[in-house]
Amino acid sequence: MTFDMKKVCGAFAAIAIMLFACTPEDNNSGDPDNGKDNLALSVTVEANHISAISAVLAGKANLGSTVASDLKVGFQYSKSAGILPSNSLTIEATDADADYNYTTAITGLDPDTKYYFRSFVRQNGQDTYGETREFTTKNVASLLETKEANNIEATKVTLNARLDLTDVQYKSLAYGFLWGTSESALNTDYKCTEISDNAISAALTNLSHKTQYWYKVYTKLDNQTFYGEIKTFTTDVVLVESISLDKTEYTFNTIGTTLTLKATVFPADATDKGVTWNSDKEDVATVDANGSVTAKGNGQATITVATTDQNKTASCVITVAQWVTSISLDKTSISLNEGQEQTLTATINPSTAADKSINWSSTDESIVIVNNNGQVTAISKGTATIKAEARDGSGKYASCSVTVNRLVSSIQLNKTTISVYNGKSETLTATVMPSDASNTAVNWSSSNTSVATVSNSGMVTGKSKGTATITVTAKDGNGAQATCEVEVKQYVSFISIDRSWLTLVVGNEATLTVTTVSPDNANDKTYIWSSSDDAIASVDSSGKVTAKSKGTTTIKATANDGSGSYATCSVAVILAEPLTAIDMGLSVKWANENVGASAPEDCGDYYAWGETASKSDYSWSTYQFGTSSSGPFSKYNTIDNKTVLDSEDDVAHVKLGGSWRMPTENEWTELKTKCTWAWITQNGAKGMLVTAPNGNAIFIPLTFFTGYYWSSSLINSGDLNGAWCVGFNSSGLRPYYYYERYRGLSVRPVSE
Repeated sequence: MTFDMKKVCGAFAAIAIMLFACTPEDNNSGDPDNGKDNLALSVTVEANHISAISAVLAGKANLGSTVASDLKVGFQYSKSAGILPSNSLTIEATDADADYNYTTAITGLDPDTKYYFRSFVRQNGQDTYGETREFTTKNVASLLETKEANNIEATKVTLNARLDLTDVQYKSLAYGFLWGTSESALNTDYKCTEISDNAISAALTNLSHKTQYWYKVYTKLDNQTFYGEIKTFTTDVVLVESISLDKTEYTFNTIGTTLTLKATVFPADATDKGVTWNSDKEDVATVDANGSVTAKGNGQATITVATTDQNKTASCVITVAQWVTSISLDKTSISLNEGQEQTLTATINPSTAADKSINWSSTDESIVIVNNNGQVTAISKGTATIKAEARDGSGKYASCSVTVNRLVSSIQLNKTTISVYNGKSETLTATVMPSDASNTAVNWSSSNTSVATVSNSGMVTGKSKGTATITVTAKDGNGAQATCEVEVKQYVSFISIDRSWLTLVVGNEATLTVTTVSPDNANDKTYIWSSSDDAIASVDSSGKVTAKSKGTTTIKATANDGSGSYATCSVAVILAEPLTAIDMGLSVKWANENVGASAPEDCGDYYAWGETASKSDYSWSTYQFGTSSSGPFSKYNTIDNKTVLDSEDDVAHVKLGGSWRMPTENEWTELKTKCTWAWITQNGAKGMLVTAPNGNAIFIPLTFFTGYYWSSSLINSGDLNGAWCVGFNSSGLRPYYYYERYRGLSVRPVSE
């Protein structure tokens, strides 16, 4: 949730006044001038609308014509007969008429419990109590009761309960049933949405057949949950009528293969769908408990499935007829040089095939020939296919593609030396000779892949600064190769600037700094500054930014080596906001209102220390200079030793320009010690009127954060997570204090 801090500022100030002024006391004193001297100031009337968890209390305040501004009426209640503020709960009345007859509802009570209560009237910083009365809450049974289930079928049922909310006071309500398959595991919640005549019901579906279930009713009122007693019911059963198989006959061509038959039991919601499987010839086919049929030998067998309920059956006739199913060769392709020989080995599947003899043949005997033992001889350059075919007439065969190669004699590269930058590439071209070599494919390699890599297409990519040798080698195994020497140069890969955004008033300047240029071994680490819109803000060669006109632009630092690496800072140029500088006779003049305020009584905007824009989330996770109270901090740290905000981080200077800035710790101390501070209300806003010895004064409103205002000074200790601030409330000035840098506080500017 996001709050409008300006709107709630005054309300929080008023609350602070009340808290500092009120000192409740336990007494029975009244206002002697109220005109009702013979009546008790506070009267406890009665308790009514009593339920198991709530009640409505009634009281009366006998007040005169003058009513105190801090008037409060209400009740104290407790389980103890002797009610004291220390052992009771206090609740203010929520409803009162013109005669101060008032009532209020109390909730979250314990059932079947006696409570004591009394009324109170609080005014002029004093409490007056009425007499103590008592009431007893009703028991849980008055709220809810689990009823018997009805409409019980095989898969559904209706649960019933009574839920009586008469006189029950509550803010939130939920109710329903908890149910499950055991008394100790009521882990399913059915939430009901309607109450009719103090009754609720739940229609459960998709239940299991012939199963006992437990259930109980519940209701959740606010943060209290109540339960009815646990009851049970048992669902009905559905009998099997028939069964069918997805196949009535099937033929296996290969022994050892399987088929899973699917059995369907009717009706679909039968309670017991269990089945058993059987084969009348297990030497032909077997079947397991899941209907998986396995071919064992040639022949026929009948597979039967039967239901365990009612013994309904269905069957499938299985035929097993074994043929040669496949032929495989130890190689499906070979590459031979002219004149080489190699023998192929054929395997017949399955091992039970009757005829395992084969015929060998070549599709082109001018290229390659084969004998009856599978011995292949390369004749001349080209490609042919060797075929091994079963003789049993099944048509099964296997083949091997044979390529006869002409070897490569030499390789030439288009370049023998190249130079590339890290991350860039250049492609080498290899020429294989002779041009009619059978296999012109080559392998590429690098002598140092950490410096340069090479792809299968000869593309050389620089990886790091150094030298490497690229080698290209013929794949045909003849040993032909060529080399190229590569020098890799290093690009700049990363640049960073000390800040990612900057806000300037027109005419102001700020200097950006390049904090990182990496890697360290880059050949050229220089960079160029530029602005996307010089008319809004320009930047010189040293990084100095000059705000020229209202708008936004981007300042860029770009590497000078052509790598394209750069870093940016977004710059917003704004117009100065006019304020009045009040001469308090001190070392600086003080503004008449806060940064971002529309009037002296306005709290203005809130800022984290060192940030120049307000935001909705003030936390370490959103803080500009660090994300943890323990650091590290990117600025105002032990390295830069800065203890006072720079101009570009001073929101008063950024928003207002000129000599406006945030006050230092010493300037706040000067204002505190040399001026008079008085708590006043100005135009409806609470705050401090600060009057200087010369008679001039400024009004400082009480802010949302209880009157705390930033200084520009970091705390003077080893812990750098906070900055000095000043605070006050209706009791006066608080001791000088500091807060964590991420917090959003108000800023009152000063001027030289």
